[in-house]
Amino acid sequence: MRGKRERWSATTVPADHPVFSKQVLPIPALIEVPLVVYRLGTSSDDRADLDNQAATYLNIDPSSGFAPPAWQQRVGTVIVARKDRKPLLVHHLEVVWDYCDHILNYFGDGNGAPTKLYNRQAFQRYWEKYCGNQNLGSTKEGAENLNDLGMVKSPYEI
Repeated sequence: MRGKRERWSATTVPADHPVFSKQVLPIPALIEVPLVVYRLGTSSDDRADLDNQAATYLNIDPSSGFAPPAWQQRVGTVIVARKDRKPLLVHHLEVVWDYCDHILNYFGDGNGAPTKLYNRQAFQRYWEKYCGNQNLGSTKEGAENLNDLGMVKSPYEI
């Protein structure tokens, strides 16, 4: 996964890939979407190539709203998978990332940790609202265009 939606792409990850040895990310653990992330790195001298806002947001701490320093800069390309080895659709990843961004807005308002959002039910409501308000379309050139995100099963139905 890269930080820009149009650069996200799906791939098959072998069952013995090191990504599955990683700990489930904090916010995804709380909402019961067991995402893990593995850094591939990037061989580029261009700092813009190393930015990966999505990976940073997925790593935020639920009590502070900050990602660990290692995930705040020069992140590069990563692989994101489900720890339970179920399929991770690009659409699921996009909505979880957007949910983390939503959570960060609460920290930005100075209201502290939005603990009421740290559960499966709150994310499910967010998923349903997001599906009703968005047309994600294709995230990779040439990929199938989904005109209705409602056609995509939630991460809990996989």
